[in-house]
Amino acid sequence: MVSVFDIFNMSNVVKFGEFNVFGEFRTNIYFNVSEILENPRNFDILTDMLSDLIKTANPDKIVGAFTSGIPLATAVSLKTNIPVAFVRRTPKEYGTKSKIEGKINDGERIVLIDDVFSLYDFNVDFIRAIEEVGGILTHIAVVVDFGFDSERKKLNDKGIDIISLTTVKEIITKMKKRGMLENDFNLECRF
Repeated sequence: MVSVFDIFNMSNVVKFGEFNVFGEFRTNIYFNVSEILENPRNFDILTDMLSDLIKTANPDKIVGAFTSGIPLATAVSLKTNIPVAFVRRTPKEYGTKSKIEGKINDGERIVLIDDVFSLYDFNVDFIRAIEEVGGILTHIAVVVDFGFDSERKKLNDKGIDIISLTTVKEIITKMKKRGMLENDFNLECRF
């Protein structure tokens, strides 16, 4: 059976170096989940796994976070038959001038889908946009969770749970066990 780690490895998702995310978060590891789109079979397997994860949350609708969450949410919607919408960080400058693409009905239980969860603040615009139209965000579902307890607590305080296919710690542990990463490697994050 293929694991998330295997898909990451085959798709060259994990990158090492100095990365600055949104100008606020610096880390020595980066997950370019969009690399999986290069291999439709790997993307299919990954979104099967994500679909199984989403089903456990039993949402009325899934919402893909702009931009990486859009292809993930689309595939999950097609596999689960759960309706989908999309959310932007900022409103469109034309047409409806909305942050929401599609429709979220008042009181719908929502799972937001994205590729990686690191900091709560990176999701505030998505959360507000969903709440402003009456959606009830119950979960954020991601492929990779950095696993910062303080950031998870901020979500939990709003009644939102994070669910993920894997964590950064799990990926690092597997890479070390397989000799793909030096045993003295330490995750470095500053925010």
